[in-house]
Amino acid sequence: MCGIVGGLGLEVKPSQIEHLVNKLYHRGPDHQGFISLPGNCYMGVARLAMTDPLPRSNQPLSIYNQRFAISFNGEIYNFKEIKKELIRDGVFFETESDTEVLAKLLANKGVSGIEQLEGMFAFAFYDAKASKLVVARDRLGKKPLYYYKSNENFYWSSSLDILVELSGSNPVEVRNDHDYLSLGYHLDPRTGYKDIYALIPGHYMEINGDKQFSEVKKIPKRADNYQSENSIRDALWKAIEVRTEGHKDIAISLSGGVDSSIIALGLKHLGVKATAFSAFWSNSDKERYNSDKDHAREIARTLGHRFIEVDISKGFNLKNTLQKYLTAMEEPNNNPSGLSTLALYEAISNHGIKLLLTGDGSDEIFGGYLRHKAVSQIPQIMSVRGDGIQRYLFARNSRLQRTVANLFASQMDPEDPLRWLHWHWVFTPIELQNLLSPSITVQQISKEISDLVEGLSPVEPKTGATQSLMRRDHEIWLSMESNRKLDRISMAFSIEARSPFQDENVIEIANHLMAQTKFTKLDKINLKKEFPELNTLQVKNEKVGFTSPLGHWMREDPQFIRESIEFLQRQTGWNRTGLGYFLDAQFKNDYKTNMQLWTLVVYSNWLKIKKS
Repeated sequence: MCGIVGGLGLEVKPSQIEHLVNKLYHRGPDHQGFISLPGNCYMGVARLAMTDPLPRSNQPLSIYNQRFAISFNGEIYNFKEIKKELIRDGVFFETESDTEVLAKLLANKGVSGIEQLEGMFAFAFYDAKASKLVVARDRLGKKPLYYYKSNENFYWSSSLDILVELSGSNPVEVRNDHDYLSLGYHLDPRTGYKDIYALIPGHYMEINGDKQFSEVKKIPKRADNYQSENSIRDALWKAIEVRTEGHKDIAISLSGGVDSSIIALGLKHLGVKATAFSAFWSNSDKERYNSDKDHAREIARTLGHRFIEVDISKGFNLKNTLQKYLTAMEEPNNNPSGLSTLALYEAISNHGIKLLLTGDGSDEIFGGYLRHKAVSQIPQIMSVRGDGIQRYLFARNSRLQRTVANLFASQMDPEDPLRWLHWHWVFTPIELQNLLSPSITVQQISKEISDLVEGLSPVEPKTGATQSLMRRDHEIWLSMESNRKLDRISMAFSIEARSPFQDENVIEIANHLMAQTKFTKLDKINLKKEFPELNTLQVKNEKVGFTSPLGHWMREDPQFIRESIEFLQRQTGWNRTGLGYFLDAQFKNDYKTNMQLWTLVVYSNWLKIKKS
């Protein structure tokens, strides 16, 4: 796993690119490299050596007498199969790395080779003879890739902050940051900066020597290799195997729930003894935040894994921890679990472990969220478009209004982005309108966010409501919220986090299983029946997520919360009166209000960091 940075163009300063590699040290502490290529192309890589950790596989890697060069962040899990195919075609290899396989695949097959890749990746590949650069990113956004382009130059990096430094860009005005305020995270390709973009997951770009930028193109979908005899159990065992092959020290983030327990089972099946880490909050005012570790401890003991519990409350300070979190994220993200994972991953790093397996990605393909079940339980009698019923969809100040909104949402066309957004709003367009000054119309906000969702995840006609919801959860929420957070926090401690449930074969089989039952068997029923061993372990049956005692944190530090809101009141673009409602909102003891307040607190402190 690595951090990458580079530039193409007459005005690119090679010394600047070489210097910026050092700022990626946390993503790649094992080696930092730089290369200057013909045609004014410069690449830098900070390497976390995982596959073939010998110096021969350091990056940037050039091949064929420096005609081609690559800077690559990620892991190609099927690189051995691709390598065998290339060898049959007469290609010779000098290393055992997936980096060399990727480079020679692209050199021999061009961009069409990208569709063969299974894994997580972000890379820049340069052909000096053709003066052409290709940048690409994996389908689920496991690895980050940002870019900035001007008339003469094209820059790319794993780090948003590095491109901010290269471009001199400032955060956009709040009136142009509706996606974060609506959802709690940015929707690709937006980043919170006017001229810096995130390459959309599953897409690539080509940049020619004359600085002609191609449009962002979608990587063709891999051929469906599903066979009826394939089982999710075998696919998961294989996914775990390819993610751990050649590694002795492996960590599991064990919550005591179904997904992480299956990962622990899989490691035992492979004869691997891992170290399970579980979090708890000793000073929380609610016991539910401390029950996970008890289940996790018993599961680890039964399966023969080492167990370590991490007290997140030890030395915790909300203001300082939020600052560390935002520094690692480089952009605002309102998921409070991110603050807790800082301590968890620091503990993993302190034990000298570089590889972590997680259960992320299971809920999105097996219907594990309560919203999936809620959608399936309400019959759809009509099929209406959301733009005609917005006044009912967005008004949620009372229990009655929320009930009405749920009923109207249940009768919406499954293709309508507003149906998915109904389950994800932090601030609805009506609520957001009240926070902004001068105000913007509800219709403008609604259309803006709907268009972003539709562009990222267009739903095919006649797709059922539950299937549509799950698909967009998978393509948007998982890649742009969950995977983004997982990558930034894990790499802040030089840890590579791998998620077997996001294996393409696992996803393919899961989709077939769910389709066979017309997406009616939710709550991971199709998954659980493949693992009867779960019945003998003390696995928590209810949905287990890595949560945080957010309300407790904010009630314990009211001064910090107030100062954060007051800071926003002093910025342009905000309605001071609308923000005034949140000055002491943490004492209202309402989950929805708490999440809205926290979204504002995160944004406020991110702005403070950027303005300073």
